[in-house]
Amino acid sequence: MIFSLTVAVLCMGSASAQPTQSIRIAGYHADEYARYYLEREYVQKNFDLIMSGDTPFDLADPSTYYAVSDYATCGDLREGKKFWDSSDPNEGAYLRSIPTYTGSESDEWREYTRYYGSSDFHISWVDVAFEQGLNPKENEGIAPKGPGRGKADFFAAFIEKKKKFIGIFNTNTQGVWYSTNEQCIGFKESILRTTSYVYQFGEIMQLLQAAYDSVDAGCLGSKKNPADICLDAVQKWDGAVGMFVGDIESQRSFYSSSSRYGGSLWMQAEYMCRIYDNCDIDVIGRYSNSPVNYKIMRLFAAGKQATFNGEKDQMKVLQRLISNKLAILGIQGTMRYAWRLSGQSGTPNTLALTKGVDAPGVPASVARDRDVADMGTFAMNILPKVWACSRNAGEILYGEVAIGGPKTVTLNATDNNMRPSVNFDNVKLAFECNYKCLGITCEEVGSLFDGQTVDGTNNGEVDPYGEYVGPLLARSLTCKDGKMATLRPNVGCKRQRGAEKKVCKRFIKRPGVGDRDKLVFSYNAIGINTS
Repeated sequence: MIFSLTVAVLCMGSASAQPTQSIRIAGYHADEYARYYLEREYVQKNFDLIMSGDTPFDLADPSTYYAVSDYATCGDLREGKKFWDSSDPNEGAYLRSIPTYTGSESDEWREYTRYYGSSDFHISWVDVAFEQGLNPKENEGIAPKGPGRGKADFFAAFIEKKKKFIGIFNTNTQGVWYSTNEQCIGFKESILRTTSYVYQFGEIMQLLQAAYDSVDAGCLGSKKNPADICLDAVQKWDGAVGMFVGDIESQRSFYSSSSRYGGSLWMQAEYMCRIYDNCDIDVIGRYSNSPVNYKIMRLFAAGKQATFNGEKDQMKVLQRLISNKLAILGIQGTMRYAWRLSGQSGTPNTLALTKGVDAPGVPASVARDRDVADMGTFAMNILPKVWACSRNAGEILYGEVAIGGPKTVTLNATDNNMRPSVNFDNVKLAFECNYKCLGITCEEVGSLFDGQTVDGTNNGEVDPYGEYVGPLLARSLTCKDGKMATLRPNVGCKRQRGAEKKVCKRFIKRPGVGDRDKLVFSYNAIGINTS
């Protein structure tokens, strides 16, 4: 209810000074300018479809949409490389241009470029993944190339090393799964999840920065003289909203439950709230809605008003708060796959109710390439933030989730399913002990369910809309905000206490960004109630 009231006020406040046509984005009224960024989702979706051997999206007719398959032949990887290298502004040329605003670097995106060591780290990551996937006989090196942290070793993670029975020359292949049709799945996931999660985060943050810079240069929408009105800043802010939500969300009536998820961060969060069983249900009871998405939309709405009025300090605070909430998806995804890759050979996962490997409801041989790639790329979007809060936590986390790192390298040269085990406790605590610094709460992340039913089994039963049937039992419970000092009000005055304080000692201190652990990014800083 607070969300709808906030947006209504914004619409009345901006409509009198905004002569251009407006569009609705998940209840948010935006300038028509935002449509371009809404439709950028189709670029990512088509990339996904091509890499899965499916038919690309016809933008003129959304009903032609097809579900993305689970298969990824190495031939599809070659087709994806053509898309990536394309000079077409609706294909790879656009993806390679992200973030499109380079006038100045936002504080949020700078955490990423500083952590990974270059402004084009995300481009290098994809380039190397393609090179390694299409050339298994040679080690193409780590990604991103150059200095910096957060490296991935695709050769160590996904290349199966074999020798022919006749002769001794190398006949490496691009991974081991259950059929030859899925050999390149690790490379596919490493590429597509990066262009989805990391690229979109960078584009959103830089569009918000463009809005800020425009206001800083004197662009104001709240001028008395109509001739002096400038809407460039508001349009940039609206563009960030379009990038976050994506156009497929507005077309859900065309899709079945299995295919309704697009490539935007909004839609990924809609999917992830099912995994953490903390979705809201919309008014027609058909779709699961992520409560975090609506918190983010309230922040966008407040930010639009601040942008319209030229309130630069408020814009900066809201930009940081939006960045904080966008981190939740990365945390949820990383923990999901870290749990799936946990529990082997006595490796600790005491913070989960069961081991991940061979757990009820999880496909056999979960140490497969897909899970390693998904864990590593979800982590790619959160590692810079954790490192900024605490290098201790960042280093421990990276050691567990790195693609081709000590916990995901293949142990058997001819079987990529033979890997060490991820220490789930380390992953969970690296996040939870820094929730206060990250500006999020235990409740917002939620407990990991991943489809488990109340009796500890999963019979695969879902309703017509893809929701799991029956009560669920958490595989890993979330932390308690009272003990993690993340409850409002007065977050800055609270400290971790009890057993949590003791167990968190290894995961705090030594911020990668000076005084980052002392900053308090709470909603109370701007008086917004999001509960």
